[in-house]
Amino acid sequence: MIRTCILTLIVALISACSVSPSISRTKTTLGEVDMAGLDCRRDQPAGSHIGRTICASPEAWSKYESEEGSKSQAMLGEIQDNTDNRKLYPGMRAD
Repeated sequence: MIRTCILTLIVALISACSVSPSISRTKTTLGEVDMAGLDCRRDQPAGSHIGRTICASPEAWSKYESEEGSKSQAMLGEIQDNTDNRKLYPGMRAD
């Protein structure tokens, strides 16, 4: 019982601090949660065949998408800055 309470507290703290839509392992029955106004999406984590459903408000999804878009643009900019992808490893000589 105490372990469950501590785990619930940790999940609540982590989800309060994160920007991405929260993921909860609690199971609910129909009618327990007011789903009005929530946008649910399916997600399949990398390296897993088990999908999950994430529900969040449209504002949370737009914030998540804008942050992920800026991360992608930064990564693409970094790749384009490093156009010379040749690397000399020990024992190699430059031509």
